[in-house]
Amino acid sequence: MYGAAFGAGDAYFRGDDILEGAAEGGLIGAVLGPVTQIKFLGPVLVAGGYAGGIVGVFDALEQDNLQLAAFRALAVYTGLRTFVRLTPEPFTFPPTTGGRLGGGQHGHKIAKLLKF
Repeated sequence: MYGAAFGAGDAYFRGDDILEGAAEGGLIGAVLGPVTQIKFLGPVLVAGGYAGGIVGVFDALEQDNLQLAAFRALAVYTGLRTFVRLTPEPFTFPPTTGGRLGGGQHGHKIAKLLKF
């Protein structure tokens, strides 16, 4: 869905057929979207998408198409905010489960066993 919307917007600002752009973008999104969920391929595809987006912005600027450049820059920024976490999550210790001897329900049984 996002690929189709991006493809349609990109085609609109390029002056191309919007439906054809939506179809191309939707197809690319349908093929590459699930692949990004593969642990080792996802970051590579995301980085490649950012690089391609930045190249696309400069390409639009070279063509003096400021609206297309702004649209692509907004798409790159949105993707960056969506996929890349700029601040790491704070570290927290996992909740304790009682360890090797079990939780609270087993502690009383162990205490009784140890009292001869």
